[in-house]
Amino acid sequence: MDYIKLVIVLGIITMGIVAMYIGYGEEVFWIAVAALSGLGGYEIHKKQEALRKK
Repeated sequence: MDYIKLVIVLGIITMGIVAMYIGYGEEVFWIAVAALSGLGGYEIHKKQEALRKK
């Protein structure tokens, strides 16, 4: 089970890096990482709040 989780995490990180190069920006990458880390909803909510303040 841990091996499967590791593969999924590495896959998401790789997709995030590719997305950054294509031009989707770091936000997509960090939201994906936060969602995987189990703090998903909270982290994304915090990021959205930070974006609104900008």
